[in-house]
Amino acid sequence: MSDVPSPELSNAANPSGGEDGLHPVDRAFLAQKFAGGPLIFGVIALASSVLILGMIPGALGLRAGIDLWQRGVRRSVVVAGIVASFAGVVASIMAALLWGALLAGVLLGRDAMRETERWRGEVVQPFVLTATESISGEVFQFAVPPADAMVERVAIVLAGVGEQPSAEAITTAVQVAQRHPSCRLLIVTPLASRDEGKAFATVASAATAIAVAGRDATLPAPLASVAAFPTTVIMDREGRIEFALVGARGEEELERLFSGEAARAAAEREKLLRESASPPPTSDSPSDHN
Repeated sequence: MSDVPSPELSNAANPSGGEDGLHPVDRAFLAQKFAGGPLIFGVIALASSVLILGMIPGALGLRAGIDLWQRGVRRSVVVAGIVASFAGVVASIMAALLWGALLAGVLLGRDAMRETERWRGEVVQPFVLTATESISGEVFQFAVPPADAMVERVAIVLAGVGEQPSAEAITTAVQVAQRHPSCRLLIVTPLASRDEGKAFATVASAATAIAVAGRDATLPAPLASVAAFPTTVIMDREGRIEFALVGARGEEELERLFSGEAARAAAEREKLLRESASPPPTSDSPSDHN
């Protein structure tokens, strides 16, 4: 006697004819029961997209939603799940690009800061800038070292036109420079023309006149190799770089830089360090040999 079941018995045990052994009514019930699954995945994807974690639940929600739609579950909750899942995937990709750009900016900023810190103490070659006065439009020549004996130091803000940090740096520098006439302030826009830089600086400095030089300015090393904007360089009247700072700085810090207080304090610290590092003098008096 054969143990192979007859076709009649097989069809009776599995009336649906499917591999899962479920009746079509039961299968439709389960599909309707889990119709909200894609929406749940979509909500999770949107909520976690800021941390770039929404791509996984978003992809799962898309797959589940498309499967349900192909199986005939044409409910609005399925459509909402597909849309939310897709939005979660897109938002996660955008967040990844944003975080990547921020990380690259931070790394580049740190490299630029380390580079400019090494400029301190360098003496730049004498140079002349052709600058435009932002209010009157007067064009004039400014030399470094300065010809005016009243100018004790020169502050150059290397700025990027249209960048908010550069606008903040110009605004703060202009406000501080007004209180320190012995510090000559110039704005240089290496990537823009003098007219573009003048318009940008005029907006940032309001009604205060300011000297602006553009990409036609010939800057000596190391000023010609600035890697980040804004960069503020403070030089004494001999062209020696006292400080080079990346990024917009507050008024209190610029006050110390423009007044020379920061340079005097740094020189005093260096003097104390040299004295502490030098060996004590030896005495050759006869009493020392007894």
